[in-house]
Amino acid sequence: MSVVRRIAIDKGFFCTSSYFSTVVRNPVYCGLIKVVQNDGESEMVKGNHEALVSISTFYEAQDVINTYPSRQVGV
Repeated sequence: MSVVRRIAIDKGFFCTSSYFSTVVRNPVYCGLIKVVQNDGESEMVKGNHEALVSISTFYEAQDVINTYPSRQVGV
């Protein structure tokens, strides 16, 4: 993820690594929002806003992120 963050910084997107990690995992950027039902169950629904990335690209990125778990300090 640090390589992707470096590319984003080079393009002008400055943020901490922690915030960057939050941003790339946020489904809002692919046009989805999380709706929590009265029973506590949640589902992702298409929002009224324009997506910045396609849903397929977002989920491909999630697969890559989840394939390479973050490094743990002291392990």
